[in-house]
Amino acid sequence: MPVSAEKSALRREILLRRQQVSAQERLARDVGIFENVQQCAAFLQADAVFCFVSEKGEPDTRRLIEFCLAMGIRLAVPRCMDKNGAMAFFWITAEQQLVPGFFGIPEPDEHCPPAAFTPNTCCFVPALAFDRKGNRLGYGKGYYDRFLAGFCGHTIGLCDEEFLFNSLPADEFDRQAEEIVTEHNRYTTR
Repeated sequence: MPVSAEKSALRREILLRRQQVSAQERLARDVGIFENVQQCAAFLQADAVFCFVSEKGEPDTRRLIEFCLAMGIRLAVPRCMDKNGAMAFFWITAEQQLVPGFFGIPEPDEHCPPAAFTPNTCCFVPALAFDRKGNRLGYGKGYYDRFLAGFCGHTIGLCDEEFLFNSLPADEFDRQAEEIVTEHNRYTTR
């Protein structure tokens, strides 16, 4: 089976399984993930944090966003620039600066300044699933793979333990996360 077909089948399966997670279980997983994130050296030592805004059953990043803002940690959130996979990060100082963007996902408003990263910037990466080598199964649009191709900081994938696999189909365009954080543990991939 071609990699693209294998990924499509996995996406459907994982999205279905994700819908079956109860609200109570989702909350327990989110709390565990947030607690484990707070133990990550790449996060604790970061000069800035790049973080996605969670949607559709993803591990909750609102708690992480609120924490960064409350602690005065420089925080940037992505904005999809078009429907062809272009994405950039912009600094925010308050959650009120997030407005519905492409695909209905909250994004920084037009007044937020563009963010620059350094080798000490920590980027939290979304996915439907990760494997133990850091490969991610995204939604198939390529936004994060394109962005991460030029990113020089640290990457941390957020994932439910249930969706951490030993291996996932990957191709040459896929970018790996350096660390995976689940509700139960932290996994270094390199």
